[in-house]
Amino acid sequence: MVRKHKFAEIDQSAMGSLSAYMKKMALEGNIRARTRAQAVYFSYKYLTVAQIAQQMNRSPNTVYMWLRKYREKGLAGIMDKTPPTKLAPAQVDEMMKASGWDKAHKDGRTYQRAWPLRKIAQWIKDRWNIKLSHEGVRKILKRTK
Repeated sequence: MVRKHKFAEIDQSAMGSLSAYMKKMALEGNIRARTRAQAVYFSYKYLTVAQIAQQMNRSPNTVYMWLRKYREKGLAGIMDKTPPTKLAPAQVDEMMKASGWDKAHKDGRTYQRAWPLRKIAQWIKDRWNIKLSHEGVRKILKRTK
């Protein structure tokens, strides 16, 4: 099945918003969101879906989906809606203090004073609305030792 490609129609103000969004996502290290915005940008520059897919190492169907979402909802359609999987250093510090893990690891023997991993994961979800598994919490704690 051959699809007709309609290039992204973007006015100057929307192009400015798209460029700013790509820069912001690059600074934050959000590769998924930046990639989607770049696909729209490349479409605006009259690259075909096949060219965009090849350049970005994605399937043409994925690129079509991103372009369709942009046409339907604008920038909101391609924004990455997945919650962050990492905590900022300040959040890690706050989590360590609240859970007691900062004290539990000072002498290396008082682990029973610290919260269990599942309780920490629930606290993170309640505090910052970031969903982590207990295994994800364990990995964060292991990195902070």
